Amino acid sequence: MTAVSTANPNPTAGDEPAVSSRVERDVRAVFTHPALGILGVLTAGLISVLSGLLLSVGLADVRAGMRLGVDEASWIPTVYNMALVFMGILSVHLGTIFGHRRVLLVASAVSATAFLLAPLAATRTQLMFLLAVAGLGVGPFYPLILSYLLRALPLPLAVFGLAVYVIDVLVPSYLGNWIEGIISNYFTWRWIFWTPALVIPFVFVFVYFGIPRAEVNYDGGERPNFAGFFYAAWGFAFLYGAIDQGERLDWFESGTFAGMLLAAVLMLGAMAVRRLWVPNPLVRFRFLNDRNLILLGALLLLFRLSLLTTNLLIPAFLSGLADYRPLQTGRVVWWGLIPQIVVAPLVVILLVKLDARLILAAGFALAAAACLMFGRINPRWSDVDFFNPLILQTVGQPFIVVALVFSILLLVVAKGATSKPWELATTTTFFQTVRLLGGAITAAVVRHFITVQNKFHAMVVTDNLQPGDWRTAEHLRGFARQAAAGGGAPPEQAAQASRLAGAFIKQQVLTLTVADGFYFIGEAMVVCLILVAVLRAMPLASPAEGQ
Repeated sequence: MTAVSTANPNPTAGDEPAVSSRVERDVRAVFTHPALGILGVLTAGLISVLSGLLLSVGLADVRAGMRLGVDEASWIPTVYNMALVFMGILSVHLGTIFGHRRVLLVASAVSATAFLLAPLAATRTQLMFLLAVAGLGVGPFYPLILSYLLRALPLPLAVFGLAVYVIDVLVPSYLGNWIEGIISNYFTWRWIFWTPALVIPFVFVFVYFGIPRAEVNYDGGERPNFAGFFYAAWGFAFLYGAIDQGERLDWFESGTFAGMLLAAVLMLGAMAVRRLWVPNPLVRFRFLNDRNLILLGALLLLFRLSLLTTNLLIPAFLSGLADYRPLQTGRVVWWGLIPQIVVAPLVVILLVKLDARLILAAGFALAAAACLMFGRINPRWSDVDFFNPLILQTVGQPFIVVALVFSILLLVVAKGATSKPWELATTTTFFQTVRLLGGAITAAVVRHFITVQNKFHAMVVTDNLQPGDWRTAEHLRGFARQAAAGGGAPPEQAAQASRLAGAFIKQQVLTLTVADGFYFIGEAMVVCLILVAVLRAMPLASPAEGQ
């Protein structure tokens, strides 16, 4: 009887798991690099801001493509941004608990799929549902940038990363109209959604290969209060929706606005009660008890007004006065991003040597001066007349953004939050909440201001056009001469002269209203200078001292 050998006929078979593990490590070493992770989160932040701007600027094209009314279409960006706010409140803590990699991979897959399917929706309800899903997916993108940079980079490199961070904050404001104009002129409206769907897969790839796998940070020692998180997320989402729709719905004259505001109050009240009843170990509110932190939050909120010069006032003037389309408006402002890209690294170098408060003051002073120059706008302005104030603004904004984030960074380091995940998450969530709601609040305030001023100037201009006044008579003779030059029968000339008079009144009212809007934002920049003056000295003079 032949004995059966128990020896392994293949001497390397037992080493297969070890060989496989070594191969996996070698492959990961080749393809995984922290720079890809940083590129991934920065790309995510850029597409987070740009996707919202494309939807806002291109809403008229979406409305035409879906055959929707103005009121029906107005809810489309609101629902998207409410979902974005909902997840933005949760995402920092989700990233802290489950790791940035897990959250960003799931978020990018969900948002890319939703954006891909959104233009194929057959009804407004389907479109809004898909955009709500897209908003939930995009929501974690921007809030996780700062917390990831603070964790992934040593402080000196994190400071220089602020120069790149400024791209995510400012560049979309100057490219949104231009990109949407290209889509509107040369492509179908569906590319408003397919553009993010095309870019977001790159985020997935960069994150997959750039951010290492991390274990769950929550050890289960204390039970987290997830119900409180959801109450807060719902509360701020409803609050955003109420603010965003308030001007259109005429505020408390609308039951919809009152209902959304009541829902926000109830949810935030439930969050407060839940906090008192079951304190959340993942939220450390004591870290928010700091004067500089509150002042920096106020500066971040007011800075959002500065972005409305290019996002709201200039487009309103050009479209109302000269019937500019987004592509034409984009060509007026897009080059403003060039000074920002050049100035941002220089600001970082200055921050190493100068007090951040001086940089902030210089930035807000330049922004205020730009608004003063914008306020001299008149109906004869052409593209080149916007050049000088835009230069001042685009030089000043990197001063503000980089110095503001640098000051937040110094505050976080001084509090020791970089080594304490929950403290870092609490502080980051505070600033992200201010950023998310700040956009809605500042836009609503400026829109309401413009509405009030428009009515005021319409009344003043029409009251000044009194019969018998020599200026009124001169204008009327001029309109009659223009109408006569066009030929036609006397009734046609009279009708044309009437149309010219109406266009003149509209032109004057629009110009005065937009000028007031610029002055209003300039005054807010002066308030920011006062807030900077009462900031305490930053805890670190240079990034090297934070090591």
